Amino acid sequence: MLNADYFKSDFRKQLSELGDSAAAACLVLRNGMEYAVHRIFSIEEHYLLAQVYPRECDPRDPDSVQRCHNARRGIQGNVLHDHIAIGYEEISHIILTTKLPDGKKELGFLRQ
Repeated sequence: MLNADYFKSDFRKQLSELGDSAAAACLVLRNGMEYAVHRIFSIEEHYLLAQVYPRECDPRDPDSVQRCHNARRGIQGNVLHDHIAIGYEEISHIILTTKLPDGKKELGFLRQ
């Protein structure tokens, strides 16, 4: 089972190895729900507090994210991300990946 130790050390190390600015993380819960992580606020003993992309957004698609942000701008306080607290026992696994801006994956050097 994933725990606070994983998020405090291994998770950050793995993101760094992928390249922090290019890496994306997705939390997959035991019930099948997925949350694309924008930022982790707090790593507690029994749960993780995270800022996630809204469920209606596809973080792999920059146009989708922009549409979601534009749609939410009218909400009081301009809430552009959802906040969740997830108990570690609810997390099935985490997907860490790198993506190009157009959503395509590429290994090796980026060619233009």
